[in-house]
Amino acid sequence: MKSIVIERAGGAEVLRVKEKPDLVPRYGEMIVDVAYAGVGLVDILVRKGEFSELFPFPLIPGLEVSGYVRSIGEGVQGFWIGQPVASMKLLELGGYATQARVTPQLTVPLDELESDLNMAEAAASIVNLTTAYMAVKHVNRMKEGDTVLVHAAAGGLCSFLGQIAKRFGAGTVLGTVGSLDKIKLAASLGYDELLLRSDFVDVTKQIVGSCHPPLVLWAVEGRRVV
Repeated sequence: MKSIVIERAGGAEVLRVKEKPDLVPRYGEMIVDVAYAGVGLVDILVRKGEFSELFPFPLIPGLEVSGYVRSIGEGVQGFWIGQPVASMKLLELGGYATQARVTPQLTVPLDELESDLNMAEAAASIVNLTTAYMAVKHVNRMKEGDTVLVHAAAGGLCSFLGQIAKRFGAGTVLGTVGSLDKIKLAASLGYDELLLRSDFVDVTKQIVGSCHPPLVLWAVEGRRVV
């Protein structure tokens, strides 16, 4: 198989295409023929060496992939050879390759979704979509009818936060953006009101009677969701 390998921290120049042996599934794993690999902020930080304690060099980057099941290891049920899937590579990365090792627990069978999500969209969205769901439903335990304020409403993760909040019964969902040119994009993502970040305190008070709505989601600069 072909893979992109990083042997030291640096810029894009450290990405090298190398031949590797084809993967064989271990117990509880599947091998996927990769159609698309998602590229996000985490990949850049990994390449720069900011997670070197967790992911030491050399490594194959890539946190999210879509493709087709190539082989299935013992102990895996509910999947079939050739099935279209999307998966997260949270523990060992490895998505920047023609084959990827995945686990069923972190894999979504795309043929079973009630949507026309294509392979490229699946690879680009699975990590952010899952993070948004966990933030809304499990970390913050949003209640039906809650007013939700999402900062950086047009960003990669936050473009899903507002939609997930509405899907699970939020009342008013407010979004902030850093500039006027981002409002058009954010308006397509299900927000009830969009505010400039510079004005959001006063406007939020006018809308909900307080600058502290029940739930505030903040992923500005990729640092945290609180």
